[in-house]
Formats: sequence, C-alpha cells, structure tokens
Amino acid sequence: MENPFRDAFYAYAKTRRGLVTLNYEMIEAMLTRAGLFTPPAFNESVFQREFKRAYGNTESKERDFQDFTDVCKKVISPCLAKARNISPDEAFKIIQEELIAKQPKSASERIIK
Repeated sequence: MENPFRDAFYAYAKTRRGLVTLNYEMIEAMLTRAGLFTPPAFNESVFQREFKRAYGNTESKERDFQDFTDVCKKVISPCLAKARNISPDEAFKIIQEELIAKQPKSASERIIK
C-alpha cells in the first residue's frame, strides 16, 4: 500500500543501514522544496526542541521512522506552525498537500547528498 507521506519523507532522508537520519538539514530541504521554509522563525534550535519533545533524546536521530505521518505530526508540523504562526493541525494539512504535490520525479532527485 502506497504512503505518499512516507515516500516523500524517504525521498529526502539520508539513509544508512535502512535507518533514517532525521535532522534539521533534511527537514529544511523538504520544506524548502515545498515552498514552506520560512527562516528565521524555523531554525535548528526549533527543530531540536520539537524533536526532543516528540522523541526524547536529541542525540539519537537515526532510527527507523516507519510512520512519516507520526513524524509530521510530532516534529515537522509544530516547526512549521511556529514559523508561520498557525496551528499544528493547519501546518499538517499544508505539509500533506505540498509534499504530495511536489514529490521528486526521479531517483536522482530523491536523496540529498
């Protein structure tokens, strides 16, 4: 079963041994490609705070993030919500719409090096 949210997530994720490294640069790249990146309201410290709130340890960002929707709701949406001064639910809807619409078309566009 296709999961366009997870597919968009993995399209931008740096992978190693099947794990995903969730980091600020990856989130910034995803939001920039979708036209949603809004510095300086969204920055690395905002990402670190939301990641720690969602998953605890900010040092261990490499894990098997199977559920992209969960990552969106717990980390990406709150970051975008703070950047845009909107609710996390509104941010999540924007992310769903934009990431599905702007997924990479080729394998060469998928991984950020």
